[in-house]
Amino acid sequence: MTELPAYTASTPRGLVVLNPHAGRGRGAQVWRRQRHAVESLVGPCRLHVTPDADAAERIVREALRQGTETIVCVGGDGTMHAAVNGFFTKQTPINPEATLVPVFAGTGCDLARALRRLPAENEALHRIDIGHVACTDATGRPVTRQFVNMASVGLSADVLDRMAAASLPRLFGGTLAFLVAILQVLWRSPCPLIEVSADGRALPPHRTHCMAIGNGHSFGGGLQIVPYARLNDGALALTSLGEAAPLWLLRHALHFYRGTHLDLPGMRHTRGQRITLRSPAPVRIEADGELLGWLPATLTLRPAALRVRLLA
Repeated sequence: MTELPAYTASTPRGLVVLNPHAGRGRGAQVWRRQRHAVESLVGPCRLHVTPDADAAERIVREALRQGTETIVCVGGDGTMHAAVNGFFTKQTPINPEATLVPVFAGTGCDLARALRRLPAENEALHRIDIGHVACTDATGRPVTRQFVNMASVGLSADVLDRMAAASLPRLFGGTLAFLVAILQVLWRSPCPLIEVSADGRALPPHRTHCMAIGNGHSFGGGLQIVPYARLNDGALALTSLGEAAPLWLLRHALHFYRGTHLDLPGMRHTRGQRITLRSPAPVRIEADGELLGWLPATLTLRPAALRVRLLA
């Protein structure tokens, strides 16, 4: 297990968690380019190079418990997902005043797109909402995770599984890799029946290729699946694609990248702070590009749960 050295009186109160493998190996290069800007913003920082996402989560949690006030995370959406989970024990912040400074070096960077929608005020310091997923693993054991940008079920989870198996992000950029995986999966992906409840209101059960629950607005390297979602609006936004034919979805693909698809036939959308999903079929759920488990799942929102400071 990766551990931090003990704090002393002279230990900097900022920690840089660097994933050198992010962005097909660009993590270290991005940090060298951004180091001066980061230290000008938050002061001197220690540097920790993390071998994987699990280590990043552990090191962030340990650092916050030891008194670190600022976590600079250098990596992609997966590294950010791990770092954000390190800020919490279950759903409780370790230090509500601790700050995350994201430095993006990934292939998809949908969280970066969502953060750019925040107003440029208050010296780029924001409090953003954080989502929470409770689901089960393949053996039925409970799984709980925080998510900062997006959770989804159906086709999107199958696409992530395909991308991991084929190592597509190493061959293409994030947007193109996701699109290639969609084309490979779309015709054989099931269209399960999903039962949805939002803040206690039951929606009509329906079959769907994909259902996305967004704190942010996009996934898959720029697909604006829940275009009206904002990281600080106090609600989760849900979009369901319904059971449209694969060729119809491909014909309207530009609508999904532009976020103009909600008025297309068969689209469903709603909002809420607590959303439950059930299905009689086995359906996987992912969050922030990480496969978490299976339905049933409950997704909740903790408003203004994380301080984030953005680089200029």
